[in-house]
Amino acid sequence: MLNNIQALRAFAALNVVFFHIIGASISYNQGVDFFTFLTEWGANGVDIFFVISGFIMVYIQDKKSRTALSFLYNRIVRIAPIYWLLTILVVSIYFVLPSVFRDLKPSLDHFLSSVTFTSQALGYGLPTLYVGWTLEYEMFFYVLFSLGLIFKSKAKSFLTPVLILFVVASLGLTQLMALEFVLGMICAKIYLSERYNHLGLPSFIIGTIILLISIFYKIDIDRFFVYGIPSFFIVFGLINMKQIKNKLLIYLGNASYSIYLIQVFTIPAFYKFSSKFLPSLQTDLVAVLSLIFTTIVGCVLYSLVEKKLASVISNATKKKYKNTIVV
Repeated sequence: MLNNIQALRAFAALNVVFFHIIGASISYNQGVDFFTFLTEWGANGVDIFFVISGFIMVYIQDKKSRTALSFLYNRIVRIAPIYWLLTILVVSIYFVLPSVFRDLKPSLDHFLSSVTFTSQALGYGLPTLYVGWTLEYEMFFYVLFSLGLIFKSKAKSFLTPVLILFVVASLGLTQLMALEFVLGMICAKIYLSERYNHLGLPSFIIGTIILLISIFYKIDIDRFFVYGIPSFFIVFGLINMKQIKNKLLIYLGNASYSIYLIQVFTIPAFYKFSSKFLPSLQTDLVAVLSLIFTTIVGCVLYSLVEKKLASVISNATKKKYKNTIVV
């Protein structure tokens, strides 16, 4: 079990959450003071997630070969149920209390594009659950990866999604950050070859230094280079280093998806509460409390809803997909 990856997932999720918290603090006139230097930096959590996804797909497929259909089913069971549930919850809240939303104006077309992970491709912009824009990239990658699984040759299975992503990116049909999935795939191939696994620590140090430099020096180039490349080095470093045994970090990694999704609700709710009842509370403390609140609610959502929902769906169809695992 690659526990270090779980810890990195936790870091990535909390980074993105804090990025959105800083944005919310400004919107609610409670802008942070000390944490202003992190205003944009937390966005790198998305890039880390993409590299991890590319790595996990190749790594898991190598350990347990699956058909294209089985792979897609596995991915849908992993990400869709809780995402659909929270998307429906957002729309339901809107129709009951529309005043709590500033920008949301749901329509049937927008809703359908959101739950089918096509809102950006169809020109609707962000999906109903706005953080779902990253899931649309994930689903696009899953479809391409499954196309590769049609071929029995491992080389063709690997090269098919890689080449399609390069063509799509070069034509400007998607952002360069989509290539971060390719970085993850390459990372897995190198790891499985066992040729350079002794370079784990220096790789991690290099990636961390580059990522930290981006806090203080705003480099005007695509995030693929600023965040994606160092994310590759960090992932490669962590998978080749001694694996942690800290149960809390591992649990937070498992709960990272729920934490990532629930922020859509918890951050504005917390800031509405704090601006009304705790207006004099130090703004940086409000931001930290919002992060803690989001993490706790996300963990509860994971334990009580996400895990059970995925388990019920998986068990209901396991006879049809016997070789499916949820990771």
